[in-house]
Amino acid sequence: MIFLGVDPGVNGTMTIITSKRQWVMTISFSGLSTMQISRYLDLSDYDDEAFCVLERVHAMPSKFRGSSSSWELAESFSMLKTILTLRGVPFSQVLPERWQKELKLPAKGDKTYDAHKKVLHQRAQALYPKANLLKGTADSLLIAEYARRTFK
Repeated sequence: MIFLGVDPGVNGTMTIITSKRQWVMTISFSGLSTMQISRYLDLSDYDDEAFCVLERVHAMPSKFRGSSSSWELAESFSMLKTILTLRGVPFSQVLPERWQKELKLPAKGDKTYDAHKKVLHQRAQALYPKANLLKGTADSLLIAEYARRTFK
């Protein structure tokens, strides 16, 4: 079975892993059209069943500097749900707090946004040392790992 973790954030990413904890790929959605993202979510080339976990996002105008960025985030989230549905990929939605708790990751607490992301990146790299992780791609890998552990 393959598992997809999707972080629909401002610079959204998707990671695919296998049930045997093998990293397949991580894709950044930044700069991609809806059609290009849809092609990546065409999983017919894989012999295995697939399951996706899509991070449920909230509007946070103060974080993203305005309501237009929150609107773009909502559009991205809705577009990804639509593509997954049309592609026939079963999926579930999860809040960030839930997948982070399941993976025993420390709460953000008083850490800055960047410091928290660094912790997530280090954990993802420790779990999947062969993964080619760039800044901002750890969340989708950790969401995929949450999917692998939760939806066997």
